[in-house]
Amino acid sequence: MDPGQNHQKLQLTKQELRFIYNQVLNHVLAKLDLHLPTPNNDPMKNKVTNLLHDYLKEVFEMAKHAMVVDGLDMSTRGAASISDVLSLKPKEKTEPFDFELNSKLREILQSVEQETIEVTQLRKKIPQKIDAKYSNVVQDVDQKVSEFLDRLNTIEPEIDIDKSSDDIEDILPRISEIIQDYETHLIQMNELKDTIPKQTAEVEKLSELVQFLEEQYNNEP
Repeated sequence: MDPGQNHQKLQLTKQELRFIYNQVLNHVLAKLDLHLPTPNNDPMKNKVTNLLHDYLKEVFEMAKHAMVVDGLDMSTRGAASISDVLSLKPKEKTEPFDFELNSKLREILQSVEQETIEVTQLRKKIPQKIDAKYSNVVQDVDQKVSEFLDRLNTIEPEIDIDKSSDDIEDILPRISEIIQDYETHLIQMNELKDTIPKQTAEVEKLSELVQFLEEQYNNEP
């Protein structure tokens, strides 16, 4: 081709061509944000963005025949594509958007979130239950010990030994009852304490599941 014909074409450097391309792209994406004001990770918006990228590359590809970039006539056979000249990254392959799958994923996330809230609340309540149980044990034991001492004080010193022995034998079962009640309360407290590590593990598992599902959802094309 006659070099003189190049004077009729747009003379650009790669940097200038890249600047023009980016200016047009930013303007197009700004229009997209105006008409589709959704988060950037929205699958539908991502799909439209990819279509706009493709369209813009096709426009510049058709216009390259009227360009000379860094002294190279872009209309010559074997000339690099616009994507190669601008070093554009290849578009990631996207699968067709599955609305039904997306709806199910949202339901799962909501369900897991609700379960996490309930487990977290339960985790907070368990220590409170243990404290309450301990207070009840202390009060119950204190009350029964006081009753036992009161009954001992009612035994008159002048009562004969046989009579006193009978009275004391009546009271002794109360001691066994106090001990048995105390042991029962301790067992219940230990059972409550044992549930804390289990609940903690459940919270951690649910947290990991929520994080995994959120990552899968955010990465969904």
